[in-house]
Amino acid sequence: MHFKGLFMTWLAAAATVLVAAAPALAGPVSGQGTWETTLQPRDLDGNLGNGPEAFYDTELNITWLRDANGNYLNYSDAKEWIAQGGDEFFGLSGWRLPFTKDCRPTCDYHKPDSSVAGGNELAHLFYQTLGNNPGPGDLEPNYGLTNTGGFRAMSYFLYWSSEVPDPDFPGYSAWTMDFRFGLLREREVTLSAVAMAVRDGDVLAVNPVPEPGTLALAAAGLLGLGLRRKWRAVAA
Repeated sequence: MHFKGLFMTWLAAAATVLVAAAPALAGPVSGQGTWETTLQPRDLDGNLGNGPEAFYDTELNITWLRDANGNYLNYSDAKEWIAQGGDEFFGLSGWRLPFTKDCRPTCDYHKPDSSVAGGNELAHLFYQTLGNNPGPGDLEPNYGLTNTGGFRAMSYFLYWSSEVPDPDFPGYSAWTMDFRFGLLREREVTLSAVAMAVRDGDVLAVNPVPEPGTLALAAAGLLGLGLRRKWRAVAA
């Protein structure tokens, strides 16, 4: 009985430590990172009432799809999902997986190079744009994914990169960014991770949204055309 009591006390203490060490539930955090100024909302479905479907990243000159947790796929299926397009991409082509520069042997896997020049789009999003801290490896307070900005359903899981870690074994593993701890990880391509889509440049360059005045003129023109056709029909 005494042993059982000690064990239960230890178990409760261990659970308390684990809960205290776990990162907070993520959500949008105002004032953390640059997301409020560097991520510009983009409407892709023509319905401003349901919010943006993408964000243009002014620092990286890419467009992020807002749905950050659309698919848990193996590496091959992730690339195929993006290549096929579909409703998630609103009729636009050119989407891809984010890229990650191979920084070996000098990179810090606990906080990979996240500068624009470093070429790690996922790390830049995690650290600079969203202002998150690296995980237990650096023992920083409030580590991990504490801010998701305006993204939908951003996950604590691994996110696929477009680059394979070792060119001698391209079919074995690919880089991922661990959004729970902010770590750069290799992952076997047969396993699942999250596929998040990005697109080079500003999506508005190929999918411009008409100004309200333009829409009003277009509506007036269509109305006038309809009245003209009706007048002709009556006159005939």
